[in-house]
Amino acid sequence: MEEIKFVDRVNKKTLFFAIIIALVAILLIYISIQTRWNINLTIRLVISNIGAILIVTSLLTFFWDLWAKRVFLDEILAKAGLSKEIESAGIESVTNSFYDKVNWEKLFDNVRKLDVFFVYARTWRNTHDLEIKEIAKNKDSRIRVVLPNYKDVSVIKELSQRFNCPEKELINFIKDAENYFKRMKSRHIYRAQIDIWLLSTVPYYTYYRFDNKGVITFYSHRKEDSQVQVPVIICSGRGLFSDYFYNEFKSIIENKKISTKITS
Repeated sequence: MEEIKFVDRVNKKTLFFAIIIALVAILLIYISIQTRWNINLTIRLVISNIGAILIVTSLLTFFWDLWAKRVFLDEILAKAGLSKEIESAGIESVTNSFYDKVNWEKLFDNVRKLDVFFVYARTWRNTHDLEIKEIAKNKDSRIRVVLPNYKDVSVIKELSQRFNCPEKELINFIKDAENYFKRMKSRHIYRAQIDIWLLSTVPYYTYYRFDNKGVITFYSHRKEDSQVQVPVIICSGRGLFSDYFYNEFKSIIENKKISTKITS
């Protein structure tokens, strides 16, 4: 209420000064057209021009205050509100390129807790093999992995259709991801805590969590030969997106009805 009253006071003051300027302008124009007064022609033109300028100024002030300023302020407030919503959601950035426009090097830097939830991510694992192994070497680190349960027929059938990939081949891809982390866990050089779960539910997104930063991207359901650019969301800290996806991950690994832990 106080903000509204303040805006009203400002509007009244602005309109008051606009009226004063308009009256002064009318007076100057009146003086400039008086022939009975002995006024030099040049001075008369200057007075007339000043009056005209003041008339235009007062009209513009009136127009700005009554309409344009309100539209401008509404737009600024709308953008500010959107910015606050994005900040509260914990979203840092959004891109359309999972490999090229995500700063993976920065995300991997000094990470101690890595959570991943994907189908098999062969390209991602091969690309960041050294970084993943650096995390695994640290005894104070933790790696948690959730993969689709390749023993669940319904899960494999749906994923096979989605990726347009033969079921046997898809099973081998998932097993390859499982063995990648199993081998790491079995070697003494890798001292981090490494745990793997198989999920008996079809995943609709991938999730990578580096300490307190998350990377989320979605699977496309289009049946097209060309590659589809899906949005990639980078989020951090506490926020709607950060909390939601972390809680989803936590719920998955804790729910024994849908996930099975295959490491001890």
